[in-house]
Amino acid sequence: MKQKLFILFFSLTASRLHAQSLEMRVIGSAGTFQTASWGFLSSTVGEAITYTLSASSKILTQGFQQPLPTVEKVNNIVSAINISVFPNPAAGFINVVIVNENANKHYAVGLFDLLGQKLDIKCEAVNNGKETNLKFDLTPLANGSYLISITDEDNLPVKSVKFTKIQ
Repeated sequence: MKQKLFILFFSLTASRLHAQSLEMRVIGSAGTFQTASWGFLSSTVGEAITYTLSASSKILTQGFQQPLPTVEKVNNIVSAINISVFPNPAAGFINVVIVNENANKHYAVGLFDLLGQKLDIKCEAVNNGKETNLKFDLTPLANGSYLISITDEDNLPVKSVKFTKIQ
């Protein structure tokens, strides 16, 4: 009798328990959620930054955080731009060449350390219509890894390149 009661109690208790479920949430001890005219940006301690791109019914998000099934604005994520960064690793200077088929669209190029701080580095720029050549002087920088970030005129990221400064 005790055995039947135990089985009945266990069956009723187990039917009320729920297993782990996967939801569109990230639990972190710190983070933020910001909204702008172009969309939103969320971050947690576990994932420094996630960025969401969307076009028609397709949504691409970096990392674990996934968007809610709403789209605030659809951005054209395909652009006629070719970017070259050389040499890598670099010693005294680094070149950035941007070939832009759409001469009316402008891009901003910035150098950052791995903490995300923008570096104030001397730059020589030559624009030949569809091609822009930038030459950054790396002599004031310490040896290490840095980022070149290229954004369009809407401040949307186009490309980021990690490079190493040596000697």
